Amino acid sequence: MKVNEALMQKAIANLKSQERPNFKATAEKYSLERTTLAKRFKGQHGSMKDASSTHKQRLNDIQEQVLIDQINLLTDRGMPPTCQVVHNMAEEIIQAPLGKNWVG
Repeated sequence: MKVNEALMQKAIANLKSQERPNFKATAEKYSLERTTLAKRFKGQHGSMKDASSTHKQRLNDIQEQVLIDQINLLTDRGMPPTCQVVHNMAEEIIQAPLGKNWVG
């Protein structure tokens, strides 16, 4: 079942306003699965968009920060890197090829 993200956010806001969150009633009100709503409310389950984004991420947080630092260093020296240079730096950091559209 595909979750309507807008409804899920409204349901979570509704639950937060309740003294004792009633997952069953709130899920029925917004036509959502009770278990999915409960897990999202408790932070045990992210949205599919978040999961997909994390799965597709090529650089981990540390590698990403290294790339940002290199970009900032070049920019501070008055030589902002082109997309191709950023692409090359990222490939060097992860020691693997990236797709042609990875940067832009």
